[in-house]
Amino acid sequence: MSQKLRVWVGLALLAVIITAPPAAADGLSDAVPVLGERFSGQLVGVSEDWQVAFSTGAAERQLPLRQLVRWGNYSDKSDGTQILLSDGSVLPAKVLRLASDSLVIDAKLWGEVSFKSTSCRGVIFACSGNPLERDRQWDRIRTAPAAEARLFLRNGDEISGQLTKGSDEDDDVAAFGIELVDFIPPTGMATSFDVSQVQMLALESQSTRLAPVACSLGFTDGSLLAVSMIRRDGEMVAIELACGVRLRANARRMWQRVSCIESQQAEVTYLSDLRPADYKHFPFLTVSWPLGVDKNVLGGRLRSGGYIASKGLGVHARARLVYNLDRWYSRLEAELALDDQAGRDGSVVFRIFVERPEATARKWNLAYTSPIVRGSNAAIPISIDVTNATRVALAVETADLGDTLDHANWLHARLVSASD
Repeated sequence: MSQKLRVWVGLALLAVIITAPPAAADGLSDAVPVLGERFSGQLVGVSEDWQVAFSTGAAERQLPLRQLVRWGNYSDKSDGTQILLSDGSVLPAKVLRLASDSLVIDAKLWGEVSFKSTSCRGVIFACSGNPLERDRQWDRIRTAPAAEARLFLRNGDEISGQLTKGSDEDDDVAAFGIELVDFIPPTGMATSFDVSQVQMLALESQSTRLAPVACSLGFTDGSLLAVSMIRRDGEMVAIELACGVRLRANARRMWQRVSCIESQQAEVTYLSDLRPADYKHFPFLTVSWPLGVDKNVLGGRLRSGGYIASKGLGVHARARLVYNLDRWYSRLEAELALDDQAGRDGSVVFRIFVERPEATARKWNLAYTSPIVRGSNAAIPISIDVTNATRVALAVETADLGDTLDHANWLHARLVSASD
């Protein structure tokens, strides 16, 4: 191997080491409780009464779902067909039957699953390899006109109309996935489109009642499930989603494939669920950037280290956010990082200011200053005392090279109540 080649290989390995997210102790993922220190463990399972069990090596630890913020990390996939359900769930699967009244899919973990089309928001047949574009595909399906189905072709054409109604005959189910999408435009005869021509399909959105979501489960295959009920039946586990779709799998096999659990019962208040008292972006020259609520500043999902955070705030340096604290809180917690869209570029400093009453006046005090955070750096977890605070301000400042690619994320930014 030449000296130049050895240098290039060394640089490539260094890049992998730098960009890889930090692993928890012993290769285990971190669990983040509402109160107390995070700990490393392996998810064992979730019981019917929402007790979450972890193996921490020498012992097992249990937490009620309401006392857990999250465990592990979720990342999506760009290959294969993805089914987007009406409750936000995502299922990578083959489509075996596609009609205006029902769908039949085949997923590796769940096998063959059939459900009404009212539970489905759309299908992505050709996912983009670019994460931001993938997020925009998802948004295009979710924001498509509700009164009709819409077909998005790979050549850029869009066609409104409806799917044909299928039959209940067994031979109407394709064993290896459908090859055609039968679609009826508003005026005209039904037309069959080869699946290779179709990028996405948004189904007619019908007002259906969703069950409360207890937790979200992310899987190693890119599945993301909005779970409303879990039942154990011997060696099997049954899961019901908020949209009514029911799934069933071997319990041991299923829990081994869960990469992330996010509690919707956690006793925390996410900043992205509150209205800020003030938001200002201070342009470097003339470009002004918006506030991303549960999104990055570019409008995509919050991504750090290849993982997706469902909650948080996205801003561009220089920016300031102020929140009124209208009840007693004890801690402000978050993970700080530049969004993956910054690549290895961008550099910012995060600051937190806390306002507390002092005698007859209120005074802002600097509570936290981060080191310089650059693109591809691991997210920094923080926990800030906000006891007796009346307001809190989140600031992001530029560091090196002006504001180039300074897409900053306040991941999972949340307030913990003093009474919890």
